[in-house]
Amino acid sequence: MAGGTKALARRIQTSIEFLPSGPKLTPLPPRIEISLVSAAEIGRIHGEFLDDPTPTDVITFDHGEILICPLVAEAQGKDHGRTMEEELLLYGIHGLLHIQGWSDLTPKKRTLMHAEQERVFAATVKREKKAR
Repeated sequence: MAGGTKALARRIQTSIEFLPSGPKLTPLPPRIEISLVSAAEIGRIHGEFLDDPTPTDVITFDHGEILICPLVAEAQGKDHGRTMEEELLLYGIHGLLHIQGWSDLTPKKRTLMHAEQERVFAATVKREKKAR
């Protein structure tokens, strides 16, 4: 991964300032842990906590833990025309939104959440381009 996990952490940190705010949203905890895990590991955790043993892109726990699978990010990034680094950032943002209380369990909620994560993603990338 170009830039490594420290670069990803910086990018996700930048994205926090673009997250929505409001009384209905859960504040982010003071510490958020983001881990990059293998397809086997995320599949095991997906099975244990969500009753689906298949590998997935990102799993978020309310206490502030986000697990991301780079292998899935790379594959899905190709499908979406994004680099793995862009896809990893998007998954980090997705996890942050889940911690705030956003849900993607229904089609309507999924559409709203995906629109919000795309907005935050675009604002983050725009900020990064200005900083160069």
